[in-house]
Amino acid sequence: MDFLSAMNQSYYDCHEILAGAIEGGERVDGNGWVIINSGWPVEEFNIACLTAGSSPVETRIQQIDDYFRSRKTPYRLIVQHSDDILKATTAAGYYEKERSPGMSLLKFPHDLTSRHQHPALKVISVEHRDQVEVFGRLAFECFGFPTDAASFVINQQLVATPRCKLFIGFLNDIAIATAMAYIGPQQCVAPKWIATHKDYRRQGFGEIMTWRAIAAGADNGCQWAGLEASTQGLPVYEQMGFKTVTQYLSLLPSEAIAP
Repeated sequence: MDFLSAMNQSYYDCHEILAGAIEGGERVDGNGWVIINSGWPVEEFNIACLTAGSSPVETRIQQIDDYFRSRKTPYRLIVQHSDDILKATTAAGYYEKERSPGMSLLKFPHDLTSRHQHPALKVISVEHRDQVEVFGRLAFECFGFPTDAASFVINQQLVATPRCKLFIGFLNDIAIATAMAYIGPQQCVAPKWIATHKDYRRQGFGEIMTWRAIAAGADNGCQWAGLEASTQGLPVYEQMGFKTVTQYLSLLPSEAIAP
């Protein structure tokens, strides 16, 4: 199995689902690139990725930029670390905003069920509209996004997607953590929206929620996990047994796009 290709496909597909949950969102495939455009004027939710193609990298980059500029939509160009691609993107005026290790866990622990249990943390599956609202506002707050916009991305359409399983962690009836499992291709589960409120971090809740997402994947036939780690989450995932297999670079055009 080509685990890296499966991780990449899961990355594209999950963003497509998130974009599809927003009215006007779309996926566009070109010769050597894929665009996931939510239509929402926030760069994190509009991405372009370079894929295998016959056209020169410079041509693909220009096509991507023309697409977003014609729509006045800010975006990120996501690439895997490569000297040739970095040379081309730098020449085109892109700069690195951040990088995220692509990590995989190729074997689940035999005690997976106990890994996501905690005597004080109650984890529920998100089903009802009020739970969707709680999940969205908490996750957006944790990631530094405007909470008033959460319903554009985290909504009933997303929850109704069979491949997406959402969870909220409660401590003393207070919602403190979120997790989503994306049931991806080739038996891969991708933990997403792993977030813990700032007042409850460094207590192991993020790890518990990640295991809960992985367990949801296992329940749906997944046999391994792949994710993109933040700087804050990296040591947690390494402790869980994840290994870095690639680096995803988020690049921004030097000439910003005003919505």
